[in-house]
Amino acid sequence: MLTSSTVSNQSGNAANRLLCFHACKDPVGLTEESTKCIAWNGRILVIGFAGGEIPKIAVNRALLKNCSIVGFMWGGYQANEREVIPGVFADLLKLFAEGKLKPIVYQPTVVGLENAYQALEAVANRKTYGKAVVKPWPPASNTISSKL
Repeated sequence: MLTSSTVSNQSGNAANRLLCFHACKDPVGLTEESTKCIAWNGRILVIGFAGGEIPKIAVNRALLKNCSIVGFMWGGYQANEREVIPGVFADLLKLFAEGKLKPIVYQPTVVGLENAYQALEAVANRKTYGKAVVKPWPPASNTISSKL
């Protein structure tokens, strides 16, 4: 969920205020639930169904909230609009370089492939958030000189 605001229900009672989202990213298949909390003129971006089931959405909810429900399948660009991919990656790299886009990385980072099981166990035990990272080897030390 990206941005939100609080709105009153039809009675105007402050005790019945609701949290509504202007934009919602759905990677797990909770699109139907998202239509219940989306704000007027909001946008729902459907990017996957990691929850397992593909949801069925009553389109009257989109009508009642005047919201947009947009699907996005990155793999479709490989087949249908291959020419836009380099520009997308260039824009993403620019956002990273400007510090406007920061990935969420689970801590601690695992160092050494022999310890990769630690990251896999953290994922399996649902302890992670963002991306679990395994660095294949420790950072190079400046004290070791090359023999070449």
